[in-house]
Amino acid sequence: MGNLKASAGKACITPPESMYPAPSFLPIAFEGVYKDLYVRALVLDNGQEKLALITYDAADMSRSEDMKSALAEAYGFKKENLCFAATHSHEAPTFDNTHDGNIGDPEKMKWVVAYGDLVIAQTVKAVGAALGTMRPAKICYHTGESYINVCRDEQFEDGTWGQGMDFTGPCDHTVALLQVRDLQDHLIAQWINFGVHGTCCYMQMDEKHEKYLMAGDLPGMTSEYLEERYREDGAVFLWCSGAAANVNPIFGSDYYKYNHDKSHTSVPLGYEAWDRCEALAQRHAVDIIKAMNAIEPQEFSEDLSFAVVEQTVSLPGQKLVRKDGTAGMIIPGDHSIELDILDAEPQNLRLKLLVLRLGEKPADSCAEKNAEKDTDKDINSNANKKNIKNNSKVAILSMNAELVAEIGLRLKEEVPFENLVIVTHAGERIGYLPDKSGYDRRTFAFYTSKVKDGVTEERITPVILKMCEELS
Repeated sequence: MGNLKASAGKACITPPESMYPAPSFLPIAFEGVYKDLYVRALVLDNGQEKLALITYDAADMSRSEDMKSALAEAYGFKKENLCFAATHSHEAPTFDNTHDGNIGDPEKMKWVVAYGDLVIAQTVKAVGAALGTMRPAKICYHTGESYINVCRDEQFEDGTWGQGMDFTGPCDHTVALLQVRDLQDHLIAQWINFGVHGTCCYMQMDEKHEKYLMAGDLPGMTSEYLEERYREDGAVFLWCSGAAANVNPIFGSDYYKYNHDKSHTSVPLGYEAWDRCEALAQRHAVDIIKAMNAIEPQEFSEDLSFAVVEQTVSLPGQKLVRKDGTAGMIIPGDHSIELDILDAEPQNLRLKLLVLRLGEKPADSCAEKNAEKDTDKDINSNANKKNIKNNSKVAILSMNAELVAEIGLRLKEEVPFENLVIVTHAGERIGYLPDKSGYDRRTFAFYTSKVKDGVTEERITPVILKMCEELS
């Protein structure tokens, strides 16, 4: 028997009716529920340390330090061994007290803090449920593909860039899975990473068009469908987003009509968007099931070790201001808007690299760890320092931002790991991180980014590679 024990738990984070209306980070408030919202937790224990992967049916998140403190106090977790991520559902109320859509409104902020307290309490409950059912387990990493996502940076016939569909544009269709089973082969949990926005039902209401409804959107409905499919095992399915700042689902809450004068018109779907979202979630879930069915028994390991390194990168800030002096979020629609790009406060990008070594027991001493590192160095040296991938490790890179797909794809090629998984929306959000072409073309990500042109990839890639070198 190996050293790994594991379990998973979840808890509802739908606000009670006494807290209605429930504000969004958008200028709307929810007064009804289409699907309940959940916090989900997977806990892994290798006999020396515990690790928790936690996801939220939420657009964004904050209060990371409060959550870490609550879980450390309740269960003795090391804070660096707690990994959070929001699914980025746009139909969820907000507990992000750092979001521009919440700051400056005292009444809204009071609600946001109260809801954050509820979310933290339910997080403790979900992790506690997992800890109460820990058992010997085995783990594997596997990938598949799903084509329910598309690059949304479309250049329209009038020459402007907006949110549409560019099926030839950069988009990562990889579904990354961490699957955990007990030694009787019952499915305990599956952690899923995929790059797409949770915007199928953006700004949608009930059938009477009276109330905005809460739901987990595509990510939450995917988890729900899979949990129902594997209900006999009581499995929990955690979903988190990859590099998807410029990636949307192929079904949205509206569609375009393309006119002969080269203009385009948005047509809202209304309540039908909910049905289409459920259908797309089922399609995505079936793609995930196909990947699950392709897993071979020998891919599982009963031993696990892991290491974590964290780094904060300060990125020069920008602020877009209209010629009339108005600042704030600017949605590209009228591309004739003349803007000044001003300096603003730096944005702190928080990076966490978690490297899982499947099939390896934790090193019992510093000497063993150093010997292992020396061996890896020798291998790299003998390989003439070519970009040799290490196939025995899974690297999970999380960040508190939305990264465009093209940067994510390039990072996967550059890091010294065969398996790199990028997790976004992992903490206090700093917004969009476009690459240079996004600024040049003035895509949606440019208009909403708080980071200056030409600094993101140039600054973060060397830091990430150094973090990888430390743990490779």
